[in-house]
Order: sequence, then structure tokens, then C-alpha cells
Amino acid sequence: MKGLYGLLLLSIFSFFSCSGNQRLLSFDQYGFLQHGSESVQPKGDIVISAKLLRPSDMYSFPQLFGFLQDSLSAEFRENAFVQKTYQRSLKSKNWEYILASPEYEKVLVAFHVKISNYTEHILHMKSARVYLIVDRKKAIPSLKNYKELADTVAAFEKKFIKNRKSNKKYRAYPEGLFPAILEQNKQQFELLTDLSKEILPGFSLTGLLIFPMKATDLKNTKLSFFDITTRTDAAGRPTEKSRFDFALRREPACMKYNGYTKRWDSCDSDIAVK
Repeated sequence: MKGLYGLLLLSIFSFFSCSGNQRLLSFDQYGFLQHGSESVQPKGDIVISAKLLRPSDMYSFPQLFGFLQDSLSAEFRENAFVQKTYQRSLKSKNWEYILASPEYEKVLVAFHVKISNYTEHILHMKSARVYLIVDRKKAIPSLKNYKELADTVAAFEKKFIKNRKSNKKYRAYPEGLFPAILEQNKQQFELLTDLSKEILPGFSLTGLLIFPMKATDLKNTKLSFFDITTRTDAAGRPTEKSRFDFALRREPACMKYNGYTKRWDSCDSDIAVK
């Protein structure tokens, strides 16, 4: 399967190949093994919740994927491609799933994570680690900082442009668009890279985990948290450490573009779960 979301072109290239007020797309994406885009696991006095970031759920994260076209620099907001492709819709914003290459051949594996402390003590988890485990062989760390994320998004876009220089209908694409959208929402992309931070009693540690791999490579994959303190003694010292595993699976999805609301809506799919 070339490009997990290769068929899901969303707002970027759909107008090149489709017409009318509604367009129907079927594609594969990933969900948790328990189904859906969110999974919650309690162990001891700790609860970890993880939400997948993926194109079909982008409207649930306006702070990440909603942007204002009018706030882009003139080279983008006055570009014919941008003006035709992006129309304001939900929350009076323009929308794009930017954790991917423009044609969705490469989609970063990403999560919004929340670790909640229900102990009566401050948690210090200096030894805690989180990886994406692939085929029980590879332990992939998440991107370390915003610069790594911005560089990855820019590299995806540059490769896309390089591979399509000979294709006339893609020449109008303005290089730097995805990085510009990312930069507009920079403050909202808080990466969860340091699990050793203090978590006060009754408080939570939240952030994004974004991994430098294609979603198409997800085979026998799980998001794993190691050495998470789940119980403490009366003095607040760790008495129990646990591992949290969130297994992923490939699943079908269907979306249709509504030309009146200018957004993609979910629709039924007859594709069997794989």
C-alpha cells in the first residue's frame, strides 16, 4: 500500500481530480486495537490516555490543524493554489493535516498524551521512557523538539516537489506552505519529550508524541511507556512501576467532502477491517 493516506488528499489536491460539491474517499488509517482514536489505561494510581492524531480526526484539534489563511505571508495567501484549495469552514478556520507530506505519501505517527497523577505525592519519573515498538524489534523514540518536527515537515514537502517537477499540474504548489502553517500554530505543538518532569497530586502531564516514521510502516506496532511509577509509599517513594502498552491496528475509513460546509465528513465504509 503506497501512502497510508495517499487516497485521502483532503483539501490539498482534491480539486485537481474531482468536481462537484461532494467527493467520496475510502482509505486506510490506524486506530487502537480496542477500536477508535482514543485509548485510556489506568494502573495503580496513574491513568494514561492517548489520542491518535490523524487526518480523519483533524477537526478535533483546531489548535493544531486549524489555521488562518489571511495570516500567512503574502506569498502564500495571494497564491492561486492556496486561495482555491482552502476555504474557511469549522470555527471560521482553514484546515490542513500538516503532520504529513502534501500528498500524504508519508504521514507521521502522532499522539496527544495525558498522564494523570492520582497519588497523594509528587511524582518523579526520571527513569520513565516512551517508544513506538515495531514488530517487537525496533524501539523508535519520538521527535525531540520543535526544530526536528519543522525540519521533518519541510523535508517531506521538498521531496514531494522534487518527485513531481515533471508533472505540470503540481507545479503551482507553493514550496514552504506546510512549514508556514506549522509555524502559525507553533505554540500549540508542545512535545512531550521529558517524562521526568514533576507531576503534582491531582495534576496531569500533557503533550504530543510525534514519531519520525511513516504510518504505512505500522505493522504489529504499539505505543509503549516503560517504568511509569504507579504507586508510592507514605513518603512518596516509588513502590511500583508499570508498563503501559497501546496496540495499534490498521482499519478502514471513509470521508466525503461537503462543498457547502467546506469540510470533510465521515461516512460509512464497506471495507472490512484488516
